[in-house]
Amino acid sequence: MGVFVLVLAEMFSADPKVDLFPSLNTADKIIPSIKNSRDQNVLKQPSSLILKEEEKQRASVNSASHTVTKEKKSSSVTTSKHKSISDNVYSNSIDLKKKSTLTNSTQAQNSTITNSETANEKVHHHPGEIRTEEKPSIRLRSHFPEAVIPSAVIMILAVIMGYLHYKKGMNLTPLTVFSVFGTLGSMILGMQDSVLSWTGLNHVETSPSTGTWKYILLFYAFLASVTPVWLLLQSRDYINSFLLYLGIVLIYLGFFTGGILQNFHSFNAEVIRTTTIGLDLIPFVFITIACGAVSGFHALVSSGTTAKQLDKETDARPIGYGGMIGESLLGLSAVIACTIGFTSSEEWSGFYRSWSGIQGLAPQVGAYIYGTGRFLLQIGIPETFGQGFIALIVISFALTSLDSATRLLRYNIEEIAESTRISWIQTFVGNRYVSSLIACIAIGFFAFLEIEQDGKKKPAGLALWKLFGTTNQLLAGLALLVVTIFLLKLKKKIKVSFIPMLFVLSVTLWAMIKNFLDFLTGPSPNLLLATVGGTLIFLTLWLLLEAVLTWNRIRKV
Repeated sequence: MGVFVLVLAEMFSADPKVDLFPSLNTADKIIPSIKNSRDQNVLKQPSSLILKEEEKQRASVNSASHTVTKEKKSSSVTTSKHKSISDNVYSNSIDLKKKSTLTNSTQAQNSTITNSETANEKVHHHPGEIRTEEKPSIRLRSHFPEAVIPSAVIMILAVIMGYLHYKKGMNLTPLTVFSVFGTLGSMILGMQDSVLSWTGLNHVETSPSTGTWKYILLFYAFLASVTPVWLLLQSRDYINSFLLYLGIVLIYLGFFTGGILQNFHSFNAEVIRTTTIGLDLIPFVFITIACGAVSGFHALVSSGTTAKQLDKETDARPIGYGGMIGESLLGLSAVIACTIGFTSSEEWSGFYRSWSGIQGLAPQVGAYIYGTGRFLLQIGIPETFGQGFIALIVISFALTSLDSATRLLRYNIEEIAESTRISWIQTFVGNRYVSSLIACIAIGFFAFLEIEQDGKKKPAGLALWKLFGTTNQLLAGLALLVVTIFLLKLKKKIKVSFIPMLFVLSVTLWAMIKNFLDFLTGPSPNLLLATVGGTLIFLTLWLLLEAVLTWNRIRKV
């Protein structure tokens, strides 16, 4: 959960390295009205081609300015003829030096432009044709301050919707229309340079720092945990669902109908790389491909919050199974965005050369947002607006994960307090405000604490993120184990959950043990990760032993 705070804090903060919109005009910040085919062609060009055109225009302007300067100097020489001979000689000598310097500078600049163009061009020889190909450059962003305003607006609209619907009995349809269009409007507003400058969100000097955003996010998590589900969490998730549906439709629409394969330079990448440094294909592929297939975190959410919102038990199948299908569609969009987004084999190899090379926020989040932004570009949505829209979806669901996880942690703390059977602990810690505060402190601890890893100081939350895949699938296996025991008690067929449970627990424990040995005796030992990983292995084996004993007791009845 601490990693959600870290991710969101970095995405909300201003980028300290680059401007927010360095290469796009203000008119391109919102969806423009396309007046002619030329505008449409510009929209469908990759951003790198637009940048290339801008470089040529700047070179042309520089050349023109050099010509004007030469003419002025020539005029200066003519005027100086009316002066004395000594002044004339002195003036001409100075003028010749300036002309020589100017000529050398112009030649150097033209040489630089020519060399850069040559470096970016690659000639492909096909039977009967020669094609010049320009290699686009990818600028992966991890900072999206334009998503701050719409994220705040979603929260406000969610509270209004929850109150009007549940307390005033207002119909859900007009509230939905108002909230969805209000969110889209706030997104357009939040991406304007004037608004970002006025609020100071796009400048490092005036924007809240990453540390400040961590405190703000923890305060939000506390409020989301103590407020009733219907007031904020449920209505905010409801609004987010429409953003997700719209985003998935636009992404796949751009992919299938936007002529993306014609606009992207094709190349063949290896289907499976068994020589990838730092990662074995088996068993780690089974803990990497998660969520859409099987996910322990979703099991926690569905049992902690989703189950309490069902009208009847039969709603569980379409909501649970349908939700995982939707998650699979989102996961598939990530796969195609992080593959087709790369336009040459050199870029592909450079990004995916090793497992450690794609660690961190910028490569992972930036690659997805960049790739999906290119899909939206194919259907006429400006790249900047498209990236901002996808960033808002990512941030919205990260916020959803944060508030849901905080509430679940609060439930766990209350259950632990209840299990002590000590009255004052049950009363004090069982209070939702106290338990929520303890939960936020625990999350903040991993968000702010920095530990030494690979010779660098890193937040503990990001360090522990290496255990997320195995922990997530471990919870999934244990959830299947609980379902198996439940079906056994009801004397129903258990193979529907027993067989998947055996597979998930086997490959997850295999991966966890390999990670544990690597953390303990590998080239870069990590005592913290080894301790946490070893503890998880011990608890898993303990639960498996408890399950076997329970199984035997049930069979004897």
